[in-house]
Amino acid sequence: MQNRRSTHPHLHKQRGNAIVGVIIAILVVALLSIWYSRVAVDRSKTQAGETYGQSVRDINDALGLYITNTTRAQALRTGGTIAGVANIMAPTVAELQGLGLFGSANVRTTPFNGGSYGTLVALMPSGCSGSNCLIGTKLWLTNPVLDSTTNQPDIVTLGAMASRLQGKAAFSASSGTNINIGSYTFANPDTSSPKRAGIFVAVNGEGSLFDANYVRINDTRDLNLQGDMTVAGYVGIGGTGTQGAACTTPNQIARSTSGLLLLCTGGTWQNVSGVDQLVTAGAACTAPAIGHDANGVLMSCQGGVWKASSGIPNNVAQGQACASSGLFATNAAGTGFVCRGGVYQPINSLNPSSVDMLRTLVSDASVSVAKPACQSGGTQQWEMIPIAMGLDLTVAPPYSSVTYTAVDQGATWLPRITLVASNGSTLSGNVLSLSAWFKTSCFYPS
Repeated sequence: MQNRRSTHPHLHKQRGNAIVGVIIAILVVALLSIWYSRVAVDRSKTQAGETYGQSVRDINDALGLYITNTTRAQALRTGGTIAGVANIMAPTVAELQGLGLFGSANVRTTPFNGGSYGTLVALMPSGCSGSNCLIGTKLWLTNPVLDSTTNQPDIVTLGAMASRLQGKAAFSASSGTNINIGSYTFANPDTSSPKRAGIFVAVNGEGSLFDANYVRINDTRDLNLQGDMTVAGYVGIGGTGTQGAACTTPNQIARSTSGLLLLCTGGTWQNVSGVDQLVTAGAACTAPAIGHDANGVLMSCQGGVWKASSGIPNNVAQGQACASSGLFATNAAGTGFVCRGGVYQPINSLNPSSVDMLRTLVSDASVSVAKPACQSGGTQQWEMIPIAMGLDLTVAPPYSSVTYTAVDQGATWLPRITLVASNGSTLSGNVLSLSAWFKTSCFYPS
């Protein structure tokens, strides 16, 4: 029997289709394997990048604390010193850690890709000085973050790192290019030449308009507060002015060299209390206001004109002109005057009066009493008021009356208390212990 090979055309076609299908299946599996492998690698890089980015963020946050502390910020703006930091404009990670700026964070102080962290503190804008400067920082990895297979920037890892910095980080996409973070553009800080791609940089500081709204220590800007302000402690006024001198800004406050609080009113510096402003009685004014005239009299604005408020001038003279009728005053010796008819007149000239000057207990010729020092126009007077009285009727003729006299001795009087008999003979009142009040006075006629 003869064997025959099948030559059926459909059988050959089926065998060819099966081979093609197998090849396609192998390719699909290979592609899926590559895709899944790539996804797994990217997922791994993303997780690692987020971890690396958190370490960078912790250091970047520490730099933020470094520049916002008021004492350190003052040193940075004025070129001072900061304990524990060798170069205050480029603190190291170890120095930031030494200052306790990481808190409880477990910070990786060296980058995952080798090298180190670079830091820079800058005052902005360029050329500023003192409190007018904003402070910003840069933090970067000195080695680029590269894909190990392509030796190009590892976009996945870098992107994951940047996401942890929440808009405060970027990286150089190619060599020699600037780096952009929002509207902020700066040079690639890489020290190599040419500058390498893949350098990761984070920024921090006061660079935004929002940050600039904050008041800083020694800030020279006008705060322009629009509401009330309460201060728990003392307030010091540094600006100085001269009372009566010209000023330009209404309601500004200053102090004089003697410590008076001054207010810019009507184009001149005035004492806030108002007492030290020199005014003239009868001149126009706007109430409420107080001041003093050339004689030191306290004046107040009454009915639209300056009038004496209180206080007694102590340097006037009789006949001196005055403006406010009824105003009392004294001269240097203490004599009282009153403003009457436009001039100062002695008070004692208005009505007759007697002014007691001294009262002392005396007996007959026991003591000389000084005459009183009366003011101009006054007359020296004396008077005796009996206290212990008596008569001696046991003798003949009896001493039936008593006289009270004073012997004028020039600057003094000598009080005498004398018993007088009917025949005119006399006897000292001391025999009966007679006494009296001896009073001196000044009499002023009208």
